[in-house]
Amino acid sequence: MIHKDNRNHNNLPHSLHIPFFQNPLAPVLARNSRFVLQLGFGVAGVSAHRLWLDLPRLRLVGYDRQLASNIFHNPDSLKMLVRNFKNEKVGLVDSVMSHTGLDHSGISIQETTYVQRESRIKKMEGMLWGSMMGPSGGFYAIRQHLFHPVPKNFLVDDFYINMKVLEDRYWSICEPLSIVTEDVSNNWIEDFKRKMRISAGNFQNLRIFAYFLLRVFQPVGFCFLSHKVLRWFGPFFLLLALISSAMNYKEAFFMILFYAQIILIIIPIFDHILRKIKIHIVILRFVSHFYNTNLAILLGFFWFLKGIKTNVWQPTKRNQSQ
Repeated sequence: MIHKDNRNHNNLPHSLHIPFFQNPLAPVLARNSRFVLQLGFGVAGVSAHRLWLDLPRLRLVGYDRQLASNIFHNPDSLKMLVRNFKNEKVGLVDSVMSHTGLDHSGISIQETTYVQRESRIKKMEGMLWGSMMGPSGGFYAIRQHLFHPVPKNFLVDDFYINMKVLEDRYWSICEPLSIVTEDVSNNWIEDFKRKMRISAGNFQNLRIFAYFLLRVFQPVGFCFLSHKVLRWFGPFFLLLALISSAMNYKEAFFMILFYAQIILIIIPIFDHILRKIKIHIVILRFVSHFYNTNLAILLGFFWFLKGIKTNVWQPTKRNQSQ
């Protein structure tokens, strides 16, 4: 969660004189500065999670030591990010996430393929309409006056913050030249738990922002429906397809469709057996990843219905073999 820092910044170290964009974590103080931008991000090896910037001078005025992160940024990533705020219509700017640590023995290749596709969609949403559907959460910037406190026990706060920016009629975009890298998880169990948590949080957001669906013929409503909501209900569509095929089993077409779905559902079990004996078939892993993801979404939905008691969660382990 991003929030305004009310601490006394004069207590922060101020002896460093390193130019800001050569070292974004150099705590160069700007006394009596006005906060116009808040940044949520992490840097590997440093427990810095949030920065407060004085945008006119582009100097760091504070940072919040909260979370150890695995995000690496390029020297000019922050500069590329904040330059977009010259346009008064821009409210939030996201970076492009690149994954490292790919390993065919797990799900990192499949997850990276998905993330790359997701990033392209977000980039185009921002370029066409300024209606990007949520930042990656690793490295993004938002104007301070557009920040809304995140409701208690919300699991996906980045998406909530993004939708509030769009609600305020500002643009949410992706900056393709602001590139950061992240170690991707290779452990399907860790990834499953992460996706289940995200799913529960997505349905929390849907409950609040469902009214955007009434604007489906406007860019923000269309992006919300086509990019997010339809995918969140993907498991229900799969179940409906299986049930409808079974009900029309006597017809040749539906019989073929039914058996095809059964085979696809069995593939994750087969892939898991092969994984145990160190056999890794990439195409099978894609099928497994697809169905595991949809199962995680389904379980996340039931978690949401049950009620989410806390937004505390265990960070996903990275660079883990399956």
